Amino acid sequence: MMNESIVNTIFNAVKYEVTTLMTSHERQKTLSLLRDVIRRRVELVDESDSPQMKGRIFNEIARDIRAKTESLNPEQRQQFVLKEHFRLRISPLDHQAFTIAKAYHKQGDVQGHLRHQAEQILSAIDEITTELKSIPRLYNRFAHIISEIIMDCQYVIGGGKVASLRMGRILSKESKLRV
Repeated sequence: MMNESIVNTIFNAVKYEVTTLMTSHERQKTLSLLRDVIRRRVELVDESDSPQMKGRIFNEIARDIRAKTESLNPEQRQQFVLKEHFRLRISPLDHQAFTIAKAYHKQGDVQGHLRHQAEQILSAIDEITTELKSIPRLYNRFAHIISEIIMDCQYVIGGGKVASLRMGRILSKESKLRV
């Protein structure tokens, strides 16, 4: 519940600057996404940080949003929030997919836990991809990352038969070391 209070504080500190001069419909949509962006950024803060450090980080989140939107027109601010919304949804999946692909390469997946994680990641990225397809500019922006996520998951599910570009680099380096 503390996080929700922090999200509300940051949200209230930036919402007017971000949505100034937007139509009512644009404002409503942007505010919903902005709250999600702030919530996702707050969730990234390490729980073990001191209260003072957390306070500085939370202030920085508000400053960062203001700095990145202050010189933008309403449409650009709306696009910024939309891009951040998808970036913050895709980034953790990207990290998770690459992590499980490396783990699979290192130790295999005898018990099927990595396969299960890969299937969950694919399900989540499929949902996001479906949403992004209606926004071609953003879809194109994230297509490479989405492709890497899918390939890393397929590497785990397919038993190492197919590899993403980044996993391929690891495999290539290792094969050169063995020679």
